[in-house]
Amino acid sequence: MIKNIFFISLIGLLLANNSFSQQDPVLFEYGPYKVKKSEFIDVYTKNNVTSSGDFSEASVRDYLDLYVKFKLKVQEAKDMKIDTLASIQKEFETYRTQLAKSYLVDKQITDKILKETYDRLQKEVNASHILVKVKPDATNEEKEDALSKIKKIKTRVEGGEDFAKVASEVSEDPSAKNNGGNLGYFTALQMVYPFESGAYNTAVGKVSNPVETRFGYHIIKVHDVRPARGRMQAAHIFIQLPKNPTADQEKQAKQKIDDIYSKLKDGEPFEKLARTYSEDKSNSSRGGELPWFGTGKMVPEFEDVAFSLQNDGDYSEPFKTQYGWHVVKRLKKQEVESFEDSRSALKRKVEKDSRSEITKQEFINNLKKEYEFKENSKSLAKLRAQVDETLLTGKWNFENPKKLKKPVFVLLDKKYTQLDFAQYLRSQQPKRSKGKKTVDEVFNAIYSDYVEKSISDFEESRLEMKYPEFKTLMAEYRDGILLFELIDRNVWSKAVKDTIGLKNFFEDHRKAFVWGNRVDVDMYTCFDDPTCNKVRDLLKKKTSEEIIADLNKDAEKEMVSVKNAKYEKDQNDLIDEIEWKKGFISKNLIDKNGETILINVLDLLEPQQKTLDEARGYAISDYQDQLEREWVDALRKKYPVTIHEEVVKSIIK
Repeated sequence: MIKNIFFISLIGLLLANNSFSQQDPVLFEYGPYKVKKSEFIDVYTKNNVTSSGDFSEASVRDYLDLYVKFKLKVQEAKDMKIDTLASIQKEFETYRTQLAKSYLVDKQITDKILKETYDRLQKEVNASHILVKVKPDATNEEKEDALSKIKKIKTRVEGGEDFAKVASEVSEDPSAKNNGGNLGYFTALQMVYPFESGAYNTAVGKVSNPVETRFGYHIIKVHDVRPARGRMQAAHIFIQLPKNPTADQEKQAKQKIDDIYSKLKDGEPFEKLARTYSEDKSNSSRGGELPWFGTGKMVPEFEDVAFSLQNDGDYSEPFKTQYGWHVVKRLKKQEVESFEDSRSALKRKVEKDSRSEITKQEFINNLKKEYEFKENSKSLAKLRAQVDETLLTGKWNFENPKKLKKPVFVLLDKKYTQLDFAQYLRSQQPKRSKGKKTVDEVFNAIYSDYVEKSISDFEESRLEMKYPEFKTLMAEYRDGILLFELIDRNVWSKAVKDTIGLKNFFEDHRKAFVWGNRVDVDMYTCFDDPTCNKVRDLLKKKTSEEIIADLNKDAEKEMVSVKNAKYEKDQNDLIDEIEWKKGFISKNLIDKNGETILINVLDLLEPQQKTLDEARGYAISDYQDQLEREWVDALRKKYPVTIHEEVVKSIIK
């Protein structure tokens, strides 16, 4: 009876395996290796995210050809044991570390923080603050004194005293003496997170409760909240004023900016005027173009004028800031993007911001529950008893490591012993005395770090087990770096280094490397239209060298430059515009950078053979293609490929 049951069970298992095998048959074989239908469909679907991945015959067969070549190359790399190279292992570990970062956070908590940040970015807050500083190494007693002080200050302003006046008297922010603590308008991600939260959670006209940041304790008074202005890219023309200008200096600067503004209204290009006259040397060469900015990045007067411009291309009248006189031109304006559109960029910013510590702490707390974190307070206390004042000067060491065997905490079945923590404590102790912190404070801070690091490391060690997609990504990356290394050896670097092989390839394929019809030109870049007109007149009697020497001789800045070049069609927009005729001289043209250009056609060139130097880039590329074909042919012989046509047809739709 038992034999019959076993036999029936075995038959059932074999039938089940046979059924599964039929459902997931082998698609192709290469040497002794097999690739199942399901594997191919997975990679085909994953890597064809556009409509081209439609399971049509052409699409499937094209991708199958690529995948066969991929498997051949990766197998060759494995057989050559390239994955054992130290450089490959280091690159693989670097990638794993980077990829793991996205798994070592709680995505739900992160989403909550991202949404909060996005919602705050829709508004801009105008606020003032009063600061009582607290040193980074302050004792608990010093912190309590600072907190008591800021509470008394809050009582004063809530009792009716003017906030700005009190700020100028008692705030330990040095700028408060001049600005009464006013910070102007700001938005999310511009202040440290606790301060930002204090401001956004305080009603207009109210004063916040004390807010603790790494600088100390603050109270915040909110004056106004307005909708976010978005971001802008602008250009400006700038005339600088010294710090304490005389009346004459004021007059001269105003005259300069007014003269420039008159030229602008008369039609001269803004970019050219900025290059010529702007005294902001960091951007004048780019036509005055500034980086993108939003609220809080420029002085308020500049922002107010820039954001008042209604359309791209509009420019302002001259206006003054503390630095000098400006004319600003709006280039582009970007409203606040939708949450989904801004998500990736916002996530990168949040990860660098102090608010990321909140997500990290909640993540650690959740892992403590998941991995059944249990602390042995007695073991920890016994180790603490062995730590003395030398911990504050970097000289503490432990004795009798054999006695430090008891766990201080446990994660699942993994024990972290007194010795483990003692070694970490020794490595992290401060090298010199820092302020007035006690041994207990330093010990507890280092222990807290050790617990967080241990939990994070434990989680990282389990990522392949816990997240199948992480394991898949790591396998894909391993194959990718092996493939890259082998292709570099056999194709890319070989084509560059094999000078004799490249030369022979070029000689065998000379007909593929021929210049088409070309035009030989001198292209003059002129300061302005009158300069180009002078060039046109001088071309009748002087060489290009003589023209450049004459027009730049007594000029304060370069008036003209010349470039000789040969062009085929579709290589330069201006060249395509002119008449291709020997001796032709163009009208004054404007290029994409706003420069004034004059073109003199020297000659028309018939098609001719390129030299190897002229064709090197294209020749190397074609030679690499040939080397790869030869290499793949060799791999097909080493790992004979058999494709099961009936399985291919079952994939095609």
